[in-house]
Amino acid sequence: MQILGALLGGSFVVASLAVGLRLVWLWRRTRKSPELLVGSGLLLLAVLGYPLMTVARKALALAEPTRIGLAAASGVAQAAGGLMLVLFVWRVFRPETRWARGIALAFAAGAGALVVAQTAAAGWWVWITQERGAWAAARWLFLVPIGWGALESLRYWRLLRRRLRLGLADPVLVDRFRLFGVSMAFGLLSNLGAVALQIAGIELVGTAIGTVAVSPALVAAVALWLAFLPPRAYLERVRRLRPAPG
Repeated sequence: MQILGALLGGSFVVASLAVGLRLVWLWRRTRKSPELLVGSGLLLLAVLGYPLMTVARKALALAEPTRIGLAAASGVAQAAGGLMLVLFVWRVFRPETRWARGIALAFAAGAGALVVAQTAAAGWWVWITQERGAWAAARWLFLVPIGWGALESLRYWRLLRRRLRLGLADPVLVDRFRLFGVSMAFGLLSNLGAVALQIAGIELVGTAIGTVAVSPALVAAVALWLAFLPPRAYLERVRRLRPAPG
């Protein structure tokens, strides 16, 4: 059960690593902010942030200062990665909207405040051993970039489908918004499951209910991979299957 749970949760880490590196490399050529924001957001949040905290909490053989350093680095990576994804949603979907800019600014302030508060007050050792301190609020704060990304991407997908029926949109691009929205939505489900278990005091790793809670991460990983690293056969299928006019 522990191995299965690790594979399910690790699938999204692997997909985020591959997609994140691909997008950051693409940004070196295009210099367009969406590629940089999504790529760096995935790398910081999913590839560095979450795994570093897991190591800090579970690697009991490591020295205390090392575990504290890993936890602090995880907090900074999560804050920065979440901010990159929030900025992506704001700049791509709501660039002219004041409330969207307000969400981005509020997230930046909130994430930074949580890192500082946990470091200065309770400390990271208290967090990784007892889960006490300001960082407890992070479990809710980091639902914002995932949930908002899912909502906006799926909303935009519906808008583009109307244009696709008129032959005014690229079917691959339309499908990419759908897949990214699905990936974020299932990532949100996985995170909500993990939060629920944390609140209930149930161990996430190594338990049957924990494995069920993280299982949506597999769907999120597959959707993310197809969105940005699709095989040729999948692209050909997307181009063939278009919604009927009307």
